[in-house]
Amino acid sequence: VRRIEDNLVVEANLAENLWYFYNLEEQTKARLPELHQLNSPSTDSSPFFRRVPYTLRIAGTFDQASAFLLGLETGPRLVKITSFGFAHQTGGSGIALDLTLEMLGKK
Repeated sequence: VRRIEDNLVVEANLAENLWYFYNLEEQTKARLPELHQLNSPSTDSSPFFRRVPYTLRIAGTFDQASAFLLGLETGPRLVKITSFGFAHQTGGSGIALDLTLEMLGKK
């Protein structure tokens, strides 16, 4: 329980929240041409946690994009991917991965 509580995001701390994704970008060499923190849903009825949504685009090689995705799945923050899409990038051998996800945050 302590590990979970230590890794909850604080919705108001935008800089730290975005840095989590930029740190993964640096580690995996993928690029984040788009990253947006969205407002938490007003219908969130959980008394203990808040869902903090994001939309992002990951660009790079297949290996870079999959490493970024693996980092999201196995990292310390609790992430739920709610939708995704991917496409071959025109004029190159890379892919673009569009994600909508939620991170578990403090109420």
